[in-house]
Amino acid sequence: MVITTRNVDISLQVGRTFKQNFELYIELVKRDFKARGNHPYLDFCLLVFTPYIGASVLIFIANNFAVNFPGLNYKYFTTLAMLIFWQFFSAGLSTTANSIVYVYNKNLLLRAKFPIILLLLASISVPAFSTLANLVVFTLIFMSTEIVFLKLSCFIFLFILFAIFVFSLGIFFSVMLCFASEVKFLISLITRLGFFLHPILYDISVVPEKIRLFLEYIPSIWIISSVRNISFGVLNFLNYQFVYVLLICLIFLLASVFILKKLENVLVKYI
Repeated sequence: MVITTRNVDISLQVGRTFKQNFELYIELVKRDFKARGNHPYLDFCLLVFTPYIGASVLIFIANNFAVNFPGLNYKYFTTLAMLIFWQFFSAGLSTTANSIVYVYNKNLLLRAKFPIILLLLASISVPAFSTLANLVVFTLIFMSTEIVFLKLSCFIFLFILFAIFVFSLGIFFSVMLCFASEVKFLISLITRLGFFLHPILYDISVVPEKIRLFLEYIPSIWIISSVRNISFGVLNFLNYQFVYVLLICLIFLLASVFILKKLENVLVKYI
């Protein structure tokens, strides 16, 4: 291959663009982190420890007030594992979906031209970092020390898959919000009802078979169910359902990024 001046110029331009976008992404993450309140570090710590508090409350209620029902998870560490992932789903979807219409981001988009996807990546990053911190702490405290690295690797692998799915949904909803503000009520409904739809407080095996076969092909439900199994030491989640979920997540990601790219200029006008 002949290296021409034009090729070198294009390579340098791509390199500069990537560096500029990465630096902008870092600044957006810092801004989103500081925007959490007057005490961002305290807010971040609260975000990390919220699942522990939630798991304690749920287990206390289940052990003292709930009627015993086959399949309910009364194990603290199992409930905690579910809540760590669910908190990321709820926080990640909400922040990503609202990132474009957020007032400070709207002003930024009107003043400067840059890839909108950077806003969405920055929005999901703070919940992602807190979830990763939670997974490390959770694994070190509650998991067997004999296979702790393997279990942590499985958690992180599933979290990456989960993050792709949540980020893709966030992109779809962020685009919809630019055209219809009522979509925010749909997001709120999903994050509320979804808690009971996902196998957080129960084993999915107690669901009737016909319904279970449908639910297990929803990526978020399959991932959370797999997290539950890993917390009990069952690591064989690499099956045909995994391949299906992986393909669905990748297709969602490519489709959402494609739609965002195509409508990027239109979105700036609508907001």
